Amino acid sequence: MLSFVNGMMGYLSRVGVRVQEFGEHGQAMTERLIDASLAAARRADRPVKYLPSSQIHKDEYARQIAIEDGIETGLIGVLTCVEPCKSYEIYRNRETKRLERQRRLRKCKNGPRRPAIRTV
Repeated sequence: MLSFVNGMMGYLSRVGVRVQEFGEHGQAMTERLIDASLAAARRADRPVKYLPSSQIHKDEYARQIAIEDGIETGLIGVLTCVEPCKSYEIYRNRETKRLERQRRLRKCKNGPRRPAIRTV
């Protein structure tokens, strides 16, 4: 639902977030996800690893950690990196004189405070 503009607009409407508040809301939700990911890694005593390239195959990397650590189920670890991703940008439509959201390709910084969990 969130991967399409109309789906994102519907979500924001349901949670009561205005277009102008989109960036702040997105950042707050990202921080909640990051905090939960790091907390899960701490609770499970699993590693948090920074990957210096988006070209590293995360599934293969996670499988290798699982093999080395004897993990058969559950959280393997938290991987962080910078990757290309589709996101949204707010712009002012001159014809309709309204703020609108458009999907854009961007770099998503999943650095030390931006983990992505992979489980295999």
